[in-house]
Amino acid sequence: MRYLTGIISIVSCFLISCVDEIDIPLSSEAILTIEGSITDETKNHKIQLSHSYSFNDNPTFAPIDPLVFGAQVEISDNEGNVTALFEGKNGAYYTPAAFAGEIGKIYTLRVTLKTGEVYFSKPERILPVGATIEEVCFENTVKQVSTAESTTEEKEVQFTAKFNDNGETNDYYRWGYTGVYEVEAPLADTSPPCDAETQAQPAGKCGPCNIPTKRCWASEFDNEFLKVESDELFNGKTVDNYVIYSTSANRQFNFYYAAHIEMYSLTKAAFDYYDALSTQLTNNGTVFETPNFQIRGNVYSEEDPEQLVLGYFSASAKTTTMLLVDGNEIPDVEFQSGPINCSPNASGCIPATCIDCRSWPAINVKPSYWP
Repeated sequence: MRYLTGIISIVSCFLISCVDEIDIPLSSEAILTIEGSITDETKNHKIQLSHSYSFNDNPTFAPIDPLVFGAQVEISDNEGNVTALFEGKNGAYYTPAAFAGEIGKIYTLRVTLKTGEVYFSKPERILPVGATIEEVCFENTVKQVSTAESTTEEKEVQFTAKFNDNGETNDYYRWGYTGVYEVEAPLADTSPPCDAETQAQPAGKCGPCNIPTKRCWASEFDNEFLKVESDELFNGKTVDNYVIYSTSANRQFNFYYAAHIEMYSLTKAAFDYYDALSTQLTNNGTVFETPNFQIRGNVYSEEDPEQLVLGYFSASAKTTTMLLVDGNEIPDVEFQSGPINCSPNASGCIPATCIDCRSWPAINVKPSYWP
């Protein structure tokens, strides 16, 4: 493992209730899912509304719209403040950008569907994060990938943390991460102008015109990443070499790679829920597989408290630290900053990702911390 010190970036360390399991009878009825969280960050916080179906609930593949539109969503605190969320796309509802939860306050979610049904969450208090992240490190590792025919090795980069737990409280955590890396559109400098009349690429009907944009920054995170921890075994101690996540040692490390490590506080009830969910995902493989039971969260129907509602509304404090890795520290990474194939197709059309790096998707705004 490499440990270097310094202020800037070419470094490998940077200082810095019970859950019910419910047997679900086969039914054609949709199950409402309300999932989301708020933190003490100032930003648009998201609440997702949807309906869950299993294959057995829809054996004929009848058209189903799982999203929930036209709902009224509010978050209130124990001091009487009420924040109305606005509806975005695909069943997502957002707080105003200026909203931030406050440590110590208790928050409750209220959802009113356009059909009139009302749902509440149980109250969630924002607790302080009960640990201090001291440093984040990386290590070049190898993962064994086995198939029916053979076993191969895949190079990875593993990120670990060292943190100090607060011995005066019993703490529960949830970890998260976001990796940011640089990408390029290799043909952006040589792309011919778009057809002024058709607003398409000049060769054939190639779709919308892409404005040549060469340099962008993309992000990676695992939608199924769910790492939670209780300090029961290390209360008040320093935890070293705690593995957060691993990522493939590929094109992400052509230039620099920024690992944003996130630590969230959890209530005991939220920890129990996410811990059970994590165990279920581990046992079943992916979030898209239908398990033989569902986990009841903290959301319930006002009219029928026994109605099964899936999902959880959580409120957390959050702390984040970042490690900026120089790609030169990752050995034997084949340089491939752009798409694998930029050859025109039969119609003479060039892939949009070869001309406009924003098509990855990515943004062409350089992060303030980037070298």
